[in-house]
Amino acid sequence: MAGVSDEASIVSGSNRCFFLPPAEARAALLSEYVLRPRGKRSRGDDIGFPVSFTAGRDYWSTPGAQSPWISGTEIAVWQRLIVHYGLNLYCAACRQIALASTGAAAALAAAREHTAMLLSDRAGQMHPLRAWSGGKEDWRYGDGETSLEAEGESAFFFGAISEHYDLTDPLTGGSRLPSELGGGKLVWNFYDPFLGENSWAALIGPLQVAYRSNGTDRWSSANPAVCLAKSIVPACKAMQSTIGGVYARPSAKGRPQERLISNETNLTLFAGLAMLRQVLQKIPELANCLPEVDGLLSGLLSYFRSHLAGVVDGELRFHACGSFGEGGFRPGVMSNGRPAPFAADVHTWGLSVLGVEEVDSRHGHGACLALWEAVKRHTGFYDNCGQQILKGIGFSSGPGGEPVHDVCSPEWTFGAINMCRIIAAEYELPGRHRDPVLAQMLRRDERSMIEGVSKFATNASAEATALAYLYANRRTETGFGWDALPVPSLCATAWALMVENNFNPFYLGGGTFSANRGLDLSSN
Repeated sequence: MAGVSDEASIVSGSNRCFFLPPAEARAALLSEYVLRPRGKRSRGDDIGFPVSFTAGRDYWSTPGAQSPWISGTEIAVWQRLIVHYGLNLYCAACRQIALASTGAAAALAAAREHTAMLLSDRAGQMHPLRAWSGGKEDWRYGDGETSLEAEGESAFFFGAISEHYDLTDPLTGGSRLPSELGGGKLVWNFYDPFLGENSWAALIGPLQVAYRSNGTDRWSSANPAVCLAKSIVPACKAMQSTIGGVYARPSAKGRPQERLISNETNLTLFAGLAMLRQVLQKIPELANCLPEVDGLLSGLLSYFRSHLAGVVDGELRFHACGSFGEGGFRPGVMSNGRPAPFAADVHTWGLSVLGVEEVDSRHGHGACLALWEAVKRHTGFYDNCGQQILKGIGFSSGPGGEPVHDVCSPEWTFGAINMCRIIAAEYELPGRHRDPVLAQMLRRDERSMIEGVSKFATNASAEATALAYLYANRRTETGFGWDALPVPSLCATAWALMVENNFNPFYLGGGTFSANRGLDLSSN
């Protein structure tokens, strides 16, 4: 079977690797896929432009590859295009961090190349990569409709990028839509500047790479990662709401600012800004940048304390989002006024960022474990033996709020494993929150998920020289407006490599600590 070195092919389920190799070999195989998700290139050691997923004609021609609800529609064509050509900047940042976690020179060099590409504002045929004001869409930021021009190097990046503008449908080979769909030319058409991708792409990914490259103290104002991280602070400041949360994305000129606050993206922004703050404190000439960063962090922490958690149907949860309406801010409510779905990653990432001291101090001893138990009730993935052994987690509960226990997302599962390690370690620390029993329960779930998720690893090359994880165990609706596909995934594999190397992406340097640990904003 052709491997991912052939861009028009995909590894199928028959090639899955149910018995993983030993740890050292496993890390090397994961590293190979993360470094070269498209496989070996024809031009020597050229890595090529990475993509978020590996899915070619073999996958798209399989019955059930796409939802029947979009079959024959323009949406189906665009789904194939973004999967085949797109690099989501969150996935790219995960790739950077995973490569940095290996410490290998070639991996670090590839990770730094991505930082340089973002700073250049160009990828192949694509320019610009940022949602500047004054362009075609004339993006405006926040309630004040702030204009961010190219000279200021501050605008958000588009959430997904490609090196190609002119595209070919990986299923049909055509360069235009079918005549019954209008026959339009297929070009890259995905321009959404989301906060979440920017938190990873401009802050977390580059700063982790620079830390692994430079060490703890060798920082300068000229460091490309520092320049990139600083560059989005004005945009974040413009997008910060009156209650401290930062809006999900800017709006094109003439449209009102969507006053939606995504909690997952605000949590990752908090982690990224905490890293930037730590770096700025080591660069005396950038001390004047600290007040803006501290202001953002203080506002975010105030927002989390007031609006992140709530009791829904009798259980403590982290809301997926909140929005402003006629009566003010509505936690747990989307912009359309409907209740937000349960979001597993808001809980796992939220706990990883805020930690035991913050969460248990505000919601009672054991609150971190209670929030994790809510995730397991709604989205825990269990084996088929009837023994209810946790094997991973999915995305959300069902459309009616019912639990979904037959969907596994390896990416979200690795995030949960990382969380279990952090919270268990913090429950083991001396002090008022110490609880070895709770720590032991989290360690148990960590071990069972590591074992359970391994069945979704797959050989990712014809020569079995690369190992990848599928994005999901089956095609499924996530509950958040997009489908998850069972194809090799860059972000899932990058998370696997981070977990393999015991590297926590939310803490500068990868330590097993919550991002909030040791952060003192009391003077603000």
